[in-house]
Amino acid sequence: MTSESRQANYWSVLFLRFLAGYINVTMIIHFATTLAGQTGSLTNIPILIVQQNNFALVETLSVVLAFLMGTIFSGFCYPHDDSAVRLRYTAILTGFGLLWLATPWLDLPAGLLLVLTAFSLGFQNGMRLSYRGITVRTTIMTGLLTDIGVMVGRWLNRHPIEIWRLTFHLNNLWSFLAGGIFAALVDQYTPIHEMLVAGILDLLVAGYFFFFRDKLEVTSWP
Repeated sequence: MTSESRQANYWSVLFLRFLAGYINVTMIIHFATTLAGQTGSLTNIPILIVQQNNFALVETLSVVLAFLMGTIFSGFCYPHDDSAVRLRYTAILTGFGLLWLATPWLDLPAGLLLVLTAFSLGFQNGMRLSYRGITVRTTIMTGLLTDIGVMVGRWLNRHPIEIWRLTFHLNNLWSFLAGGIFAALVDQYTPIHEMLVAGILDLLVAGYFFFFRDKLEVTSWP
């Protein structure tokens, strides 16, 4: 990977982290539901089954299945040609962006919006992105926090660590948090519909993938 490709991949990952943080906080503000990772939803399913809360159970199962379908779609869209996958990512992110732009006027039911958003995050998390050999899942933070903690622990025990790797993980964390803070600010201080902003962000990321399609590299499947 050339230095230009490495930089292009670096920023693509951070932009997607920011987008995931923004959308996740937006869903929490309006629906008290986190969609970027599914550990909470999967944990909640046994509770809802025992409580016989069928409505909430159906909603939670729908979100989990939508996220899973998004990852399946992401895997299906991955061809053998790197240039083709970059263009497909551009087209699909553009589609999500246009959908979010139209959301304020579509007046979608809450359940449908949750399912569509979970699907989009599942797709995003399945995108084959990497930086210097690190395969990155841009919507889920548990693994990232684990990597940061393990590296800090090794450093405290006087083991050598790769500073660039720790810096990359920390920048991923800051990007996700920055996206979340931006969502909270939009909700608190502006009259703008949050999904309208999400659409603009998706289109900006799609544009980045298009304009840097010759420099971005994706991780090959094993």
